Amino acid sequence: MRRGMLQIDPKRRMGPRAIISTKTGIKVKSKLEKRVADDLTARGVKYLYEKDKVSYIIPESKHVYTPDFKIPHRPWILETKGNLDYTERVKLLHIKASNPDLDLRLVFQRDNVIRKGSKTKYSDWSNANGFKWAVGRVPDEWLEE
Repeated sequence: MRRGMLQIDPKRRMGPRAIISTKTGIKVKSKLEKRVADDLTARGVKYLYEKDKVSYIIPESKHVYTPDFKIPHRPWILETKGNLDYTERVKLLHIKASNPDLDLRLVFQRDNVIRKGSKTKYSDWSNANGFKWAVGRVPDEWLEE
């Protein structure tokens, strides 16, 4: 299958999903994930992609969340977001409430507004809800912690 072609996952009901290879051959689900993975590789940072599972509870139902990146020997996990829509914001808040000691950090493709007509940007929402965030790449400061 050529790079950029759509591949259908029979377990998913949401339809086809793009599968993209990083420079090291790891299959990721978005261009942003590829960019972050390739950037970490270029900077010599070892990482694991979608290896951890984090349980969280939406009232009256239990769910499992798979973070995008876990960098060994760092106490935090990393989620990349091209779009931080309402559903994703609610999910992130449930994950945080269900795992108060979890340090979940966000890397956005762009610091967009949360919805059309809003003045609130992704960064504003993140700050208001206690998430560390960055745009485009993992900050050096995070890797030096």
